[in-house]
Amino acid sequence: MSFIRVASSRLSGDRIEVNVQIEDEDGEVIGYPEGLSEGERNPVEVRGVELERINAGGEYNIYKLPEGRPLLVTALTRSGVDRRIDEFRQEVGNPGLSPIYLYTGSKRPVYLGIYERGGDGSNKGRMKRVRIEPVGVVVIGIDGLRQDVLYDSTEESVKEEGANYYIEPGTLSGLGEIMKPESTVKVRDVSAVFPSITLASWASIFTGKPPKYTGILGNEFYARDLYNASTPNNTIIPGMSGLPSGMITLSDGAFKNSRVEFLVKHLLPAHNYYETVSEKMGASSPNQLLKNGADTIYKWIGEYGGIRGVYNTVGGEYRSGVIYNHYARDTDYWGTQDLPFYYGLLNVIPGLTDWFKDIINPVVAARALDTTPRKEFDNFIGKYCDAEIKICKKHFPVLFTIYFGGPDHYAHDIGLDGSGTWIESYNNYIDFIKKHTDEEISEIVKTLKDYDEFDNKIFIITSDHGHTGMPTDLPPMLDEDGNLYKTDMS
Repeated sequence: MSFIRVASSRLSGDRIEVNVQIEDEDGEVIGYPEGLSEGERNPVEVRGVELERINAGGEYNIYKLPEGRPLLVTALTRSGVDRRIDEFRQEVGNPGLSPIYLYTGSKRPVYLGIYERGGDGSNKGRMKRVRIEPVGVVVIGIDGLRQDVLYDSTEESVKEEGANYYIEPGTLSGLGEIMKPESTVKVRDVSAVFPSITLASWASIFTGKPPKYTGILGNEFYARDLYNASTPNNTIIPGMSGLPSGMITLSDGAFKNSRVEFLVKHLLPAHNYYETVSEKMGASSPNQLLKNGADTIYKWIGEYGGIRGVYNTVGGEYRSGVIYNHYARDTDYWGTQDLPFYYGLLNVIPGLTDWFKDIINPVVAARALDTTPRKEFDNFIGKYCDAEIKICKKHFPVLFTIYFGGPDHYAHDIGLDGSGTWIESYNNYIDFIKKHTDEEISEIVKTLKDYDEFDNKIFIITSDHGHTGMPTDLPPMLDEDGNLYKTDMS
């Protein structure tokens, strides 16, 4: 861990010029910011921005950035800043002031020493503690996103003959804002786990372990370790009491009980049924299936000392947040969905769930799997931040993950090259991503920018698997009661 420190400074008119050096944890100088050498002065911002002081000093200093936004430098605690926020705004004549809160994720604080010289030329030696602004991580998980959608022919490793699904990122209003050429790294020659199936893949992504150690072998599978000879039914995993012991289903595939009610109660437990993260976790089939020892990234974040010491979880600050992902074990916040009123009917009218599910236009379902997480993100921001003045007074989660399932649903139900019609028509899978998935991502990007939570984020765009064109005209099959049902290649 290294730290940025101001070694010395001098006043030049209303500006403070400083010497900046990089030190290790023991205070030893290990280097200087790019373009600077020992003893060379530069303005207080490492990037070389001169700061004009607005106020007369005291417990805090307010500097004016070139674009006009104030920068608050203070030794006050976070609660002290919050108590005096109106005073700061009045002093700069800006009721919309958003002080830049700076902190470090290390156990040892960073000190920014601004030494103001007295009238006799002596150094006052006043050390100002400054919390270094965090660099958070936002993971955008897009189910069923082929690598060759965002990687050109020289970058992608799919190499499917005749396939052309590439979208120039710069043409996208959402992903294009994230994937700027000068700041994007594309990881090549990567592969999904085997089996490359949604629930197995996402479990591995968020635990860093292969299916053997997560216990999630697919969307439907037989788990020998869950078999109990004394009971004919699977009584261990929530929502699966109608299955034979040891049989697991997590999707709309092979078993009769996998219907709308199961999906909204046990796959992504809705807010309508469960209020807290712990209640959702107890009802969640995927999270209950994760083996002991298959710890998620959220657990590591929650236990890391530097993060734990900064975030006031008792006061409602979240170290990590999950939107619509299937796996959320050990996260502080898990946003799923609020169901519309008519879902209540599905629980009281026999057979209505199947009828309702069969008449839904596949495009409607695909759109919902992208729109719902975006709406839930809006819901999170509205509750967590101050919507009136567009400020997140609480620390933004260190890791925030958002799941979009629309492209995968479109590809399975309509096909990579199939057209789907609803309120808005789509020519194919790529057209759906452009017109809908990316537009929802664009709304999230806009919100993050509005709350000044975009530029300090590292974005990771990932997927559980790609897609290869498969037949869609399969004949119907018989279920265990002798009834015909539609088959697909999912």
